[in-house]
Amino acid sequence: MSNRIEALATLERAVQSFFSLQRFAAVLNGMRSALGRAARMISQPSDVRFVVATVIAYGAAIAIGTELTREAGNAAAIWPANGILCAALLSTSRRGTRDAMLVLGATVNCAIMYLMGDVLAACMAFAIINASEALLTYLLIQRFCPDA
Repeated sequence: MSNRIEALATLERAVQSFFSLQRFAAVLNGMRSALGRAARMISQPSDVRFVVATVIAYGAAIAIGTELTREAGNAAAIWPANGILCAALLSTSRRGTRDAMLVLGATVNCAIMYLMGDVLAACMAFAIINASEALLTYLLIQRFCPDA
């Protein structure tokens, strides 16, 4: 009887592992697709370094912020990652570069949160919300402080 239970437990772990790897592969595939779209959006080769540096800083801020808010149920009073993304959006005048930063930022946000153990649907929701918040902040600053 215990051999059957052990076999079932092993099978259950294998199935969970498979689906976990399958979801991870889907996230990686989505990232690859987003990278391709983002690369086509950037019109100047010099902007590539800027976008990569921004996304790395954004990703690091997300990882730190997510880790610090684990005990609070993923609710953060201050989310500095969006400040980094908004500052980068304000730093460039090229729309393609801004679009690439938003796409890559949302993709990195989703991937990092997923790799830290969050449910994929929640990761996608937070990624969309965070990118939208940064974009809305950028648009409001451009509207009311055009010289900024």
